[in-house]
Amino acid sequence: MRHLTGWFQANARSYPWRRSQAAFHVLTAELMLQRTRADQVEPVWTRFVERYAGPGDLIDGGRSAVEEIFSSLGLRWRADQYWALCRELVAEYGGEVPADRDALMSLPGVGQYAAGTTLTNAFGKPTGVVDSNILRIYGRYFGIEFTDSDRRKKAVLEWADSLVPDDPEEAGRYNLALVDLGALVCTPSNPKCPECPLRDACRYALENPPDPANDG
Repeated sequence: MRHLTGWFQANARSYPWRRSQAAFHVLTAELMLQRTRADQVEPVWTRFVERYAGPGDLIDGGRSAVEEIFSSLGLRWRADQYWALCRELVAEYGGEVPADRDALMSLPGVGQYAAGTTLTNAFGKPTGVVDSNILRIYGRYFGIEFTDSDRRKKAVLEWADSLVPDDPEEAGRYNLALVDLGALVCTPSNPKCPECPLRDACRYALENPPDPANDG
């Protein structure tokens, strides 16, 4: 998958949380992005980081502040979970986000994807991430039949870890490249294989060549 990061440099989507290395803000972005479009999250997250430097500030602002933030995203149900997360960060970690996958995943509402992204982007710890879109890319590329539940399996996560570059900056680009490839090219239906940087070695692309009759 060596061509992936080159493609990303030319086609990356620009979001402000991708430029942040503040662990609390990176983690918050990932939690806001769950079941929510990035264009909806962007203005809310931008206002959030201008106001709150860490979970202690949010606790000081009171529970109503959390409810207001997540209600604006249509995620009112997540307010309880996020409030509990902030309280635990303050009580157990002195207001800091832990730089450990198991510790992160023990926090309310934090799954392996949010934990892995936070470790890679905020702490420079190359970590594999797997969501439904990334699992689809891996399945097509390697010719493996996955089910959606496979993304939670320890063996799959360890395998994803082994695919991530060792260099922290390259690892961050690699993970984000997979996210954007799944959104822009390797879509669930009608993937744009001729535009894919992985097409020459992808099992799916090799087994499903474009129909010349549809060219032009």
